[in-house]
Amino acid sequence: MDFINCNLSSADIDTIIFALSVIPKLHLEYTPEQALLNQASCTSAAKKLPLRNIPFSDDELRVISSAVQAVDMINRGLLAVEPSLKKECSSYLFTINHLCSLFDIE
Repeated sequence: MDFINCNLSSADIDTIIFALSVIPKLHLEYTPEQALLNQASCTSAAKKLPLRNIPFSDDELRVISSAVQAVDMINRGLLAVEPSLKKECSSYLFTINHLCSLFDIE
């Protein structure tokens, strides 16, 4: 397990929690087992984030990074989603851009 070793603002945490809620809506998994693992990891990471400095499992860190990247891709038009979800993601544009640089996502 790892700690997220950076100072996340409340806006960063809110944005990551939102991004974690997007992952299950995308249905990108190859197997039902992977979908269940991602859902469980998203849920547990979202519960831990507000507590800060809680150790995260490798799967939780994976879904956090994937969630931020997915919302970034939606905002850039690289991942097609329903217009209502795209609009919701766009409201997090600036914080997602900040998080992408923080997590070194291109």
